[in-house]
Amino acid sequence: MNPFGYLPLLLLPLTTLAQQAPENLGEAVNSEYTELNPVISPDGKMLYFARVSHPQNTNPQKGSQDVWFSENQGGYWTAARRMPSPVNREEHNALYSITPDGNTILTHWVTHDGGDLSIRGFAVIKKQGGGWGQPLKLDIPGLDNL
Repeated sequence: MNPFGYLPLLLLPLTTLAQQAPENLGEAVNSEYTELNPVISPDGKMLYFARVSHPQNTNPQKGSQDVWFSENQGGYWTAARRMPSPVNREEHNALYSITPDGNTILTHWVTHDGGDLSIRGFAVIKKQGGGWGQPLKLDIPGLDNL
């Protein structure tokens, strides 16, 4: 459940920021759970976002999140679906960016180290065939010390 109340994802084209009110994407995308970090594909056909504490998440415990997506078909967004592994792994998954060609995503990298949850940073995942390849961890000097 959303601890902050109902917070719908809103889509607002940056080119019309001063001219158009935000648009609630409706029940196909918005749910009773918290949706975060919306990222739209360069062609405008895919919307990616993180959904928190949903029972279909890889780890449905309170506070864990998975990446979900919706497709724009004729101006309407389809029912959101959870992205499969390897995009969603263990816990606390998030998608932060997608390249202009739509073939590479920047994700949050989390793994278990022994019994403890360890946040390791970021990874890129490239499209391969009809799906996504394995995450390639980005080595960012000093990140582990933050």
